Amino acid sequence: MWISLCMIVRNEEENIINCLERALKVVDEAIIVDTGSTDKTIELLKEKYGNDGRVKVLEEEWEDDFSKARNKSLEYATGDWILILDADERIFCNRGQLEKFLRNSNYPAYNIPIYNVYDKNNLVVSAAMVRLYKNNNPRYKGAIHEQLEIDGQSYAGEVIDKDICKIYHYGYNSNVFLKKDKSRRNMDIIKEEIQRNPEDPFNWYNKGVMEMIAANYEVALDDFIKSHELCNSVRRSFHNDLLIRMIQCIMLLKDYGQAAIFIESISEDVVMKDMPDIYYYLGVCYTKLEKYDEAIKSFQKAVDIGEYSNGISKFGVGSFLSMIEWAKVLELKGEKLLAIEKYMEAVFNENNIGKQGLDELKRLLKEEDMVDELNQLEKILSENNKAGSNANSIEESIINNEEFEKYKKEVKESIQALVENGMLAEAKEGIVEYEKIVKNDIDIYSIRAVIAMMEEDFDEAEKVLMDGLAIDEASFDLLYNMAYLHDFRQKNELAVEYYKKAYFVAKDENIKNKIEEEVKRLNGSLVMKVLIGSPIHQEPEILKEFLKSLNNLRRDKIDVHYMFVDDNIVQESSNILKEFAEEQKNVSIYKSDYCDQYIRNDKTHLWSEELVWKVADFKDRIIEYAVKNNFDSLFLVDSDLILHPNTLQQLISTGKNIVSEIFWTKWQPNGSELPQVWLKDFYTLYESKRGEFLTQEEIAKREGLFINKLRIPGVYEVGGLGACTLISKAALQKGVSFKEIKNISFRGEDRHFCVRAAALGLSLFVDTHYPAYHIYRKKDLKGVADFVKKCNSKKITLVNTSYSGSNNIAMWKLVPEYIKDKYYIEIIQQSHNSEYFNKIMSSDVVIMTEGNYHFNKDVFNKEQLVIDLWHGFPFKAMGYVDKGEVFKDHISAIWRNVDYIGSYSELFNINMNKCINTDISKYKILGAPRNDFLFVSKGRENLSRLLNKEFEGKKVVFYMPTYRYAMRGNRADGNRNWDNYFGFDSFDNNRFDEFITENNIELILKLHPAEEALIINNIDISSNVNIITNGLLEQNNMDLYEVLNSCDLLITDYSSVYFDLLLLDKPMVFTPVDLKEYENNRGFLMEPYSYWAPGPKCISQDQLEKEIIKSLNDSEYYKEEREDILNRIHHYKDGCSAKRTWDFIDSLILSD
Repeated sequence: MWISLCMIVRNEEENIINCLERALKVVDEAIIVDTGSTDKTIELLKEKYGNDGRVKVLEEEWEDDFSKARNKSLEYATGDWILILDADERIFCNRGQLEKFLRNSNYPAYNIPIYNVYDKNNLVVSAAMVRLYKNNNPRYKGAIHEQLEIDGQSYAGEVIDKDICKIYHYGYNSNVFLKKDKSRRNMDIIKEEIQRNPEDPFNWYNKGVMEMIAANYEVALDDFIKSHELCNSVRRSFHNDLLIRMIQCIMLLKDYGQAAIFIESISEDVVMKDMPDIYYYLGVCYTKLEKYDEAIKSFQKAVDIGEYSNGISKFGVGSFLSMIEWAKVLELKGEKLLAIEKYMEAVFNENNIGKQGLDELKRLLKEEDMVDELNQLEKILSENNKAGSNANSIEESIINNEEFEKYKKEVKESIQALVENGMLAEAKEGIVEYEKIVKNDIDIYSIRAVIAMMEEDFDEAEKVLMDGLAIDEASFDLLYNMAYLHDFRQKNELAVEYYKKAYFVAKDENIKNKIEEEVKRLNGSLVMKVLIGSPIHQEPEILKEFLKSLNNLRRDKIDVHYMFVDDNIVQESSNILKEFAEEQKNVSIYKSDYCDQYIRNDKTHLWSEELVWKVADFKDRIIEYAVKNNFDSLFLVDSDLILHPNTLQQLISTGKNIVSEIFWTKWQPNGSELPQVWLKDFYTLYESKRGEFLTQEEIAKREGLFINKLRIPGVYEVGGLGACTLISKAALQKGVSFKEIKNISFRGEDRHFCVRAAALGLSLFVDTHYPAYHIYRKKDLKGVADFVKKCNSKKITLVNTSYSGSNNIAMWKLVPEYIKDKYYIEIIQQSHNSEYFNKIMSSDVVIMTEGNYHFNKDVFNKEQLVIDLWHGFPFKAMGYVDKGEVFKDHISAIWRNVDYIGSYSELFNINMNKCINTDISKYKILGAPRNDFLFVSKGRENLSRLLNKEFEGKKVVFYMPTYRYAMRGNRADGNRNWDNYFGFDSFDNNRFDEFITENNIELILKLHPAEEALIINNIDISSNVNIITNGLLEQNNMDLYEVLNSCDLLITDYSSVYFDLLLLDKPMVFTPVDLKEYENNRGFLMEPYSYWAPGPKCISQDQLEKEIIKSLNDSEYYKEEREDILNRIHHYKDGCSAKRTWDFIDSLILSD
């Protein structure tokens, strides 16, 4: 692969060599077009690269046209790919990673993340420009801020991961900019562009940028307002930056009240509301206006959002910059101690490597005479400085922050190489230097132990490994090295113990096989001896289900024993335990002599003090039994839990000394589900620092964060747990116990266990991969069967977004019985809450319909199958080819995670791939499941039930226009008005009402869900006009396609619904009232429209009424055209698409 760098330069003596030195590590050749340098640029290039065949320098006359100069450089490019840089930019790129990425690429153009450095502490991140593209006839157009076309087509570009490639740009640093007189040069060009095209908002935006840099804020604001007006509500690529600059200009003119009003007016914008910048600036305005509480709320909002990565944003406003301003407000309010805390949070924020806010923090500590705190601060800073973490510039800060992990990896690899080559002294020196920067790196403990073993200092090796395991008890490397050490020292019993621990935390099967061989050589066993213990005072029906779930636990290399404390007062429950003991091996039952009542009802469980400590005593007896009989682990579990079969193996594989499997309970009948784990105190579910004051709003927010985290599969450290807990031999031997701690007032034996464990130096963890089911109330028994099926079957989740033609509603209602019997199938409504995320992430198969899978499955479930059935035939331009799409940067990430796409036909595949540009093999021609409803549903009956109206003897005409406006992207396509149903220039409602009445017609109006709420109240509805809304369909659990076959005629404009009705050969009439505007704003994938729309086209009331009658009365009218389009659109015409799709999914699962 060959990469060409193309540059245009002029008077770049200060930059050109530095730029090229970095770039030539990435590219194979550089073509540099100099447009008239009068400094030493040419001289330096010839001196440095005159004999370097990779660098070609061309001298061209400057013609006030960047595109012309840029195109000149392209003429000489011989590479497969072209990289574009300016001399005032530096590229940071891993050539190997980039080449691997491009070889697997099927997209012609990429944005490279750019860090625009304006001033020392003013960084703006942007990914708005295509900088790397295939050398397929590329050309630029536009005199300034030129725009790229490849093979005559514009590309927005997909964003390359910043870890592969990024650019730092200094050209807009105000000092550099003015020094090079770029402002005057660019202004002249922009003014010429405005003269040529005064109605182009981009030209006025560019002029405003130049005026702003020159500090002409009033003029800049006027230019930005002009640009905004010319945009005419159409969102352009520079929309966000335009609004931010308008805010900045108003603030720079010190009109903070007006700035605040303007910010509030745009805060509901679909994109702007997710940008921290606007809340940062709003907070600054409120501070100036002395509205301090409002300012704090604004800064809090900015921090909550975090740094913005989807476009242009001031770096730090989502973190430390807002914290600094927040602290200043606290100072103004006289809350000095809180201000100090906030400054500290800002200074040590991970994004703030430049330590902004430090001077303010030191000043305030001195003012408050906090000498000890100031000394401690200086000490911390001194240590950081020694470690080299105090960067000198923004570029260094960002690079250090992003590449720190890469640095760590490289250093450790070099140390490891020294060890492998026997250069132990050098390796130890490397470790000393590394540990000045990085503390408590588990990998280093492992390397130090290996060095000690190679030096035959085995006691030191054991000490190092034990120190490491105290930090991370589940580290495979440490466990394996400890096993190897004991093996070498012929301490076989200890070696087997550690090999066993390493085996259960290992993920690699080859490594597990190797460990098996080592343990076999030592005549040991990898079998984990586990005691499952439970105090039982339970109702028979619940106890049966509990014991079934214990019996179903998977136990590969696990030898399970049981100890139950029989505290039942119902004899049937005691008999059930005895029967279990007779059927199973290794069951011990201790009979309690208590006869007290445990009161449970449908509201709650009532625990007395006596009951709590009785249960604590039972659990301690079980612990004593486990220690005495040398069990590897004890699994204490309450008898009202139903466990997932993988629970025990999963808990053991965590390698943690104390870990619970999560379960969720509605402690109050009408309350929310809450976990049985907590963070601190009695049952605190949020993080907080000692002495930190939190509002109820902040508490609720932090609780939500903690609870949402627990919905995501993982292992998390907590402060309290119980009821489903695995305890290791090491923890048992340390003396864990449920015995009451007299000087603690917490109720509940689990809390005393957790406090004691923490005092013994044991950390507590919760695993959330396989939540248990809690039968807290007797009525919860009805959910057991469903839970068991979910545990033992592959889980398929259908995600629904609407009832207006949903493939997934059809999949749900038309699922074959043999599929129902094999799989756990659930349909859920798309949402953004933690429950939705958890259901998606825990599914084996996820079926979407709108390209709305917004997860990276490689992170949480690599084996998951994702299928998108889409929601109609691709007719309108979408995605990459949609002229109005503002989220093109997101497209690739979404479809990268989709494994298969349900398709109508080969033509569907071609059209869809123009829009999403994914692997063509993903398309599977199965037909659209929703179309099965057209063949099997009783449409007239359903329509009568839905609208509570009889339609017998009526001609039913459906009118279904496509949408023009959508909140997502704030887009508006076409130019139709809603003064009347059809958007005609003139329309007589009374006349039309008479027309449909005289002709016995019922008109059914179905608007697109994206805009029905905006339009439905703006039109007059007559008695023979009926409206179907998405909400009405949802209330009746009915999909639109279950009534659509009731129609005798369809009227539409550009909605793809008509392609589906071709299956029934329904006549159709088209009303393309804004065709030209729609083609210009959005466009079509298939042209001409007149061919692909197989029916008469009407743009007036007279035409429409005439064509309705003709179409209803003449079945041959446009019949040939309909058949022609039908055969091009549909491969299958049989009404069996849902079954075909389910069979396809079944085959995928069976072949997995």
